Amino acid sequence: MDVNIPIFMIGIKDKIENNQGLAIGFEQIKKHIAIEIILYILFGNSSNLYNELYEKGLIFSDIGVQYEYARDYAHILIEIQGNEYEEIIRKIKEEIEKLKRDGIGDNAFKRAKKRNYGMYVRDFEGVDNIGNTFMDAYFKGINPFDFIDESRNITKEYTEKILREVFKEEKMTFSIISNN
Repeated sequence: MDVNIPIFMIGIKDKIENNQGLAIGFEQIKKHIAIEIILYILFGNSSNLYNELYEKGLIFSDIGVQYEYARDYAHILIEIQGNEYEEIIRKIKEEIEKLKRDGIGDNAFKRAKKRNYGMYVRDFEGVDNIGNTFMDAYFKGINPFDFIDESRNITKEYTEKILREVFKEEKMTFSIISNN
């Protein structure tokens, strides 16, 4: 496959929080919300990391992020298109460690929390979104309205706990598509 600019993925393995294997537990919903907040703080278009990488010409588009899980697996995917992927990966690791060390700022947490709440509300906008939301929730054994309810109650302390537990270098893997 020929590509003009390298494309690479960073995967972070996670474990599922469930209720004795019967359905995804309420703790997984909380974890999902916390991880989405962390991903936005780290990789959103207004994040320090995104702006630094973009201004240095290391990336050329948005950083794609996704947290995926089902009854027996969970992982984070980070997709980036840019040159000098070794430098980008190094910067990402540094930014994660900095966030762990310094903690999440109050304003950044509030902004990300409000953004996520709006995203969950938009999941109920339009027939196709509603259908996809309920189908996904059905197969996970969860109630999609729990995301809206729990997103109001998520705390910065819990989010920082998830940051320390999940975003570890030993859980990361990298895949790179390049012409080199």
